[in-house]
Amino acid sequence: MNISKEVDSIMRFCLFKSEEIIDGQAPADAVFVDGISAKLGFHSGRLAEKREEIRGLLNEMSPEFHTKGGGGMTFLNLCNDKNGDQWTGFHRSMQLNIPLGMGVGMARYCLPRELWTALPGSMPYVVFDTEK
Repeated sequence: MNISKEVDSIMRFCLFKSEEIIDGQAPADAVFVDGISAKLGFHSGRLAEKREEIRGLLNEMSPEFHTKGGGGMTFLNLCNDKNGDQWTGFHRSMQLNIPLGMGVGMARYCLPRELWTALPGSMPYVVFDTEK
């Protein structure tokens, strides 16, 4: 599995298309998520359609990020998979896992954004709960 390509493909599928935004407004059932560097709007139906694939991608991440593993870890380590192999060297790719997971209720930040400056690299700690 090429995690980076899968994450990108799922993100592109789930985001709203320009033709779905009417008069600058997303539909009422839009799922909005605050990512690390951007607020994203997902199409609820397409997000639900990809729920199990998102679960699979999150399960590929290091156990340290999971509630039943380490209970959360710094975003800076999200580049490594469950085998300790680096699956990407790009923060953009790493960032995509978080809002997708949040959109389906399987990811969250461990601390509020206001406290991130106290963390290493001012980057959030993230936890995944794929058993929900």
